[in-house]
Amino acid sequence: MCGSMLAGDLHNKRHKAFLAGKKMPKQYAKPFRKVQFFPERLQEAVRTRKPTVFGLSFTGDWMDGQAKLEWSDQAMEIMAACPQHQFVTLTKQAGNLARWYDHTLVLGGGDWLPNVWNGVTVCTQADLWRVEELLKVPGKKWISYEPALEYVDFSPYLKTGRIKGIVVGQNPVPSVGRCRMHGLCIPVMIALPQIPRCMSNNSTSTAASARTQRNGPKN
Repeated sequence: MCGSMLAGDLHNKRHKAFLAGKKMPKQYAKPFRKVQFFPERLQEAVRTRKPTVFGLSFTGDWMDGQAKLEWSDQAMEIMAACPQHQFVTLTKQAGNLARWYDHTLVLGGGDWLPNVWNGVTVCTQADLWRVEELLKVPGKKWISYEPALEYVDFSPYLKTGRIKGIVVGQNPVPSVGRCRMHGLCIPVMIALPQIPRCMSNNSTSTAASARTQRNGPKN
């Protein structure tokens, strides 16, 4: 697990508020450790005509060991049925992602769904096994280096051209420490142009800060 599970902390805080009688969305009726699936929310992509970028379960994990395979199947069916949209997925369970692709015979190979961006979270050098698993699946691939807990060498993967981009975010917990952005061993590419724009929204200011630290302020 990376960092302090900020998503879990936030969910559980809202769960307590739900139990106290505060009006909250229904996912907060259960604690974070309980895996939930809301298939009706997948229909939002079907109802949306304007091309949109959708993030899949960013405060959870669609490849969690407790999640049922048919849940992922349903999500992928929606992604395939909505080629006008871009779908960005993220998981820490990279081994489950590779195994799920193996079991889904309809997938085929290559860039079979150009509107799907599969990503994995890497926070430390020890997490790079997730990238190895990611490379086993077809389609576009990206890495979430957030929170950046330590120096990580991504260069072997970037040289292959198979990783389309990296989103970098500093660790927000002072007790763990912060990663100095200008010390990274990767180009300052918080999000490459090929990645849907939504993936760079929270990182642009960090990228600018990193360039300023390394190159000095512009006149």
